[in-house]
Amino acid sequence: MKKNEEITFRDLLGLFLPKLWLIVIVAVVCAAGVGIYTRLTTRLTYTASTKLCLYSQDDRTTDQANINAAVQNTPLYMMAVTENIFLSDVVAALPAPYNETVTVTYLQKVIKVTQNEQTRAFTVSVTDTDKERAYAIADTICAISNDEFLHIFGEKASKVVPLGEPEMPTRANGRGTVRNALIGGIAGLVLALLGIWLFSVIDTTVRDKKKIEDNFDIPVLGVIPLQKPEEAQQNTAGKESADA
Repeated sequence: MKKNEEITFRDLLGLFLPKLWLIVIVAVVCAAGVGIYTRLTTRLTYTASTKLCLYSQDDRTTDQANINAAVQNTPLYMMAVTENIFLSDVVAALPAPYNETVTVTYLQKVIKVTQNEQTRAFTVSVTDTDKERAYAIADTICAISNDEFLHIFGEKASKVVPLGEPEMPTRANGRGTVRNALIGGIAGLVLALLGIWLFSVIDTTVRDKKKIEDNFDIPVLGVIPLQKPEEAQQNTAGKESADA
């Protein structure tokens, strides 16, 4: 491409199309490598969850003001689920042998709390490599949540009611192999394109007159054909015979 001209689509096509095979190979290798690595290093996980809902102190009062207050307080209760004061009681209430092996720090890693579309309900999800342990943790949180919130927030705490019992996970979560392989393939594609472009920039080898015209923006008056070694030897031998 000429120095005083912008890069055109035709220039890029001429640069990358001859190396299409290399681009495809690099992309496939990167995708396969990332996919295999994900498959070998990522352990299967299971998720058990419980959904909790906040109610006003007086169950008979269901006006909009109390509902709005409960919605506003929901993030506070969600945050309390991940605090040490709540989780330490969860550990103590877990059935054996989990009450001896599970720690507060571990619970903070496996528990995720999400609000359900700006409502009074929120979901506590437990993701673990052991489906029975995930279920035990979620079930314990469901069982003790109301008493724990009353202990934390006092008599003014909203009543917390479970919306259904946790269930034992039956299927493992996906490892993300396909997603990671796709990301690896895209990364390989970008690296291949970037590598080819950089090589074309630093490669100053002149292979034809177009290379000179593109790099230096000067006309080529003539081209001296490259003579093969065999032809050069024959011409030299013929010249020596003629001189003799």
